Amino acid sequence: MAKVTFVAPGLAASTHRCVHAALRRAGHAATREQGELLVATWFDRPPGLAADTPTVRWWVGSDVLALQAGRTRPHRRDERLNWCGSPWLQHELAAEGVPARVMPILPVWEPQPLPLARDPAVLAYCPQGRERLYRWKALVAVAGRCPGIHFKVFRRDGPPPLPNLTCVPGFVGHDTMRAAYAEARAVLRLVEHDGMSLSILEALGFGRHAVWSYPYAACRQAESVDEAARAVRLAVAADVNDAGVAAMRSLRLAADAKLDLYVQEALR
Repeated sequence: MAKVTFVAPGLAASTHRCVHAALRRAGHAATREQGELLVATWFDRPPGLAADTPTVRWWVGSDVLALQAGRTRPHRRDERLNWCGSPWLQHELAAEGVPARVMPILPVWEPQPLPLARDPAVLAYCPQGRERLYRWKALVAVAGRCPGIHFKVFRRDGPPPLPNLTCVPGFVGHDTMRAAYAEARAVLRLVEHDGMSLSILEALGFGRHAVWSYPYAACRQAESVDEAARAVRLAVAADVNDAGVAAMRSLRLAADAKLDLYVQEALR
């Protein structure tokens, strides 16, 4: 069993919880002190480390955009020490000369369908200051074309632009987030660029439908406002997404085994 330190100052506490749970499932101990292996999402190599300290750079999305723009660099060009959240990030990194292994960050919850929500409601996320990346205008336009559906958007409280769209605080507790999935039928994620979205994986694991800019198992892909509006209407009219739950169970089994292998190889 290896002791692994995970350092990700830009990621939410819920993401840290997910990584620590995954390490435990894979048979490793997560530690706050420096362990045998450091796994980091820093934009640059964490300071104060010996040159021979095994350090994995876990690429999650916007850091790949920073690499493409020349604002960051890899710690090492060794695929054992570069993990990324999705196959498309792997291709983007390869185009920059960085070989990487696909390893998504998975939800802490066991994949288990929740009962179908009583009301048609859709969850979305668009933090202040990142409206372009999360396509705020397109999100509002989709809500405008679905007046009978309530859209709950996690961002700062503020006046709603539409009567069927509510803005709520973006960083909430574990129980509050689970309750939000229980009260919704779908998640909408229209983005300019993404890694492997934790909210999409959580939604599928709870049997919710997901409308995403990217093609993915048991999801409805949509890029334009028209496509997203049609997909949302179909999603909220459908039954529990059992295919999504099955996909997440398979993903979790495969990822847990792969994480153990990747940790062991990064230590060599």
